Amino acid sequence: MGGIGAILGNHIYPVYVASIGVAAAFAYGGMWWLSRLFGLSRWIAHLPAFVVVTAAYYLTDAYARGAWPELIAISAVPMFIAGAVRLLSGPWRAWPVLLFLIATVFMTGSHNITLLWSAMLFAVVAVAIWIVLGSARPAPRAMLALVAVAAVGAGVNAWFLLFDLAHAGETLAWTKNLDFLKTFGPYFYFDNLPNVLDPLRQTPAQSTTPGLTISAPVAAFLFGLVLVWLSWPAAKRAGRLLASVWLIMLGVMVLLVGLLVMPREWWNALGTPFIDIQFPYRLAGWLLIAIAVQLAISLRYARGLHGVRWKVAIGLGAALVVLTVVQASAQLYSAPRLNGETGHDIHPREYAFDSGPSTPPNTYYASRYYGDSSLPLVQTQPGRAVAFPAPEPGQTRYAVTFQLPGREGPIVTNIAAGPYAVTVEGMRLVGRSETGTMVLEPEPSNATMVHLVIKADAGKAATVGTAITILCLLVGIGLVVLLALRPPGALWSRPLLPRRR
Repeated sequence: MGGIGAILGNHIYPVYVASIGVAAAFAYGGMWWLSRLFGLSRWIAHLPAFVVVTAAYYLTDAYARGAWPELIAISAVPMFIAGAVRLLSGPWRAWPVLLFLIATVFMTGSHNITLLWSAMLFAVVAVAIWIVLGSARPAPRAMLALVAVAAVGAGVNAWFLLFDLAHAGETLAWTKNLDFLKTFGPYFYFDNLPNVLDPLRQTPAQSTTPGLTISAPVAAFLFGLVLVWLSWPAAKRAGRLLASVWLIMLGVMVLLVGLLVMPREWWNALGTPFIDIQFPYRLAGWLLIAIAVQLAISLRYARGLHGVRWKVAIGLGAALVVLTVVQASAQLYSAPRLNGETGHDIHPREYAFDSGPSTPPNTYYASRYYGDSSLPLVQTQPGRAVAFPAPEPGQTRYAVTFQLPGREGPIVTNIAAGPYAVTVEGMRLVGRSETGTMVLEPEPSNATMVHLVIKADAGKAATVGTAITILCLLVGIGLVVLLALRPPGALWSRPLLPRRR
């Protein structure tokens, strides 16, 4: 996004707004594609996709929390799932592989917390489906090929993921997790069932973020249950796999709701990796996707309805669309606007651009979490501090000459990084401050002026990660081009899902 904004003359705001639209289109298209793979018609397949992008938590991430990385990550999940199902269900062609690769890049390269939870949930669901498939399981070579393509997509983000894995434990954010209840305990104001089931999408009064709501698309879930009831026992003809996935999604919903309403002490007792997800209300994004997937299967069951039952299904579906539009519109209308109030922990989206569309946004609200915790803590004398001007965007080397505030003792700086990311020349690095910034000590001399050179240096992890990124980019592009020129046959003869009629 930053690169595109730079190309457009540093007009970041239009690119930011457009990226939200692209994310919504990706989420919508992925869910529509998955619904089509389940056997829905082109028109009916729009309903589960519509449920995803109008769900309360999806709109919360976009317009209330302004959680852009999380929005991108959760938007990529439906396309990732659809791409995986498609590659296990038929001939490999260029466009399904390309969409699967893009979804993988987006999902693994946007929000590490969502990636962590996605990996855990994918593993649970994949194992459950593997068990119920029995003799209809995909061929090992099909599974290995899918995993290999996913690895290529994830490898595109190795330039920073490898650095994350190597140094995540050396930041203040990591130490915050070690004292989980003190840091994140106040965010458990959603740990009760009414907040999940509330059809009016209310924000708890104690929430520090206006407009934050985790209400599940309950109406869509109930509509799916009615469809199953209306189409029973004809639904049995849809196949064992779809029935199994429907039940697995029900189990996922129960699991997610249970985690969402879990008391903070229980959540803390689960330990890593759950506390790394921080507040469990993030799981609402996966809950809405599970409901949409189950709705798509329920609509597949209802494909053979006729007579009065068909009319009832059509009427309830139309009512669901109207209700969803009304609820989404009301939520968007009441989303927080810039009103001079900046006391809550995440500012409205306008606040980030209050200086104009061509100026850099204000610092991210939780910047204090990204300071260093690897260096020893050093105490300094009052007034022994220097704040260096911010370098230009993209600048990796910064030289400055400044006057020492006195001649003895270490000096606190505003360089919020550790030696694994930044190196300094001209002063000795002796430790860190309480806020994670570098503490430097001048060399013994009578000079009052110091010439300091600050360099961005992420070390071997970034070097190796960048090499992997370049390699995976070349492999991914090569694979898509190869398939476009010469599409191979199916990797395995049995389709994973029933054919559309």
